[in-house]
Amino acid sequence: MQDLKLGFKMYSDEIGKYDNEVFDFFNHDLFSYIELFMNPNTMENLEAWKKFKAKINVPFTLHAPHSVFNVNLADEKQFEFNKDIFNNQVDKYAEELDVQYVVVHPGKLGNIEETVRQLNIINPKRMSIENKPIISRKTMQRTYRGAIPEEIKYVRTNHPCGFCLDISHCMSTANELGKNPYEFLKEFQELNPTSYHISGNKLDSLIDLHIHFSKCDWDLHKVFEIIDTSKNITVETRKDKEACFREYEEDLKTLKEAS
Repeated sequence: MQDLKLGFKMYSDEIGKYDNEVFDFFNHDLFSYIELFMNPNTMENLEAWKKFKAKINVPFTLHAPHSVFNVNLADEKQFEFNKDIFNNQVDKYAEELDVQYVVVHPGKLGNIEETVRQLNIINPKRMSIENKPIISRKTMQRTYRGAIPEEIKYVRTNHPCGFCLDISHCMSTANELGKNPYEFLKEFQELNPTSYHISGNKLDSLIDLHIHFSKCDWDLHKVFEIIDTSKNITVETRKDKEACFREYEEDLKTLKEAS
């Protein structure tokens, strides 16, 4: 068993919502940093997050808003909106919380060249590009940019940034493309990820289900043999109600034991 650097996922509109559970997890050494998803228009919460970070005294990373919030770097029509969100909100969170990096989605539809064009103008601070699942959960059509290694490589070749390898996104994309999920994971690993996301999924799923690992049929030992377990690994299984914290705690323990 290795000493994994697991990240606990929170959202910028959750300030004060799960404080007791989060501090309990931290006191039991279940995670070593927090990844904060920045919902747009929550600038009024930034000071409270700064106080929370000082109190818990762990590093923060940040996740930028994505297409659910109409942020789409692959769509030229969204450029001004994207620029405003990143430069006036995301960058301020990143600076004030002194985050290690900011995870950014490449966008949907459009093309990866447009993604790079916008990134080179907007220049998000401390950016780390994330691979997406190729299939949209809503339409079940091929939708997202950055779902294949070639597109992630293109971004990193043409814009200076890190790479957050989302393991479940990778595995589900492999199924849509008719590839072996573990071999496809190796292709992404060759791009030298600087951090990871992980959540439970079914080995034959075309989408990221974000299920708990008790319902996941992956060979986690094989996954951990492929990735670099010295890097940050943010856990993204669901915690949409307080009752999920018991399962979330089991997720963290399962990952530590599987490594």
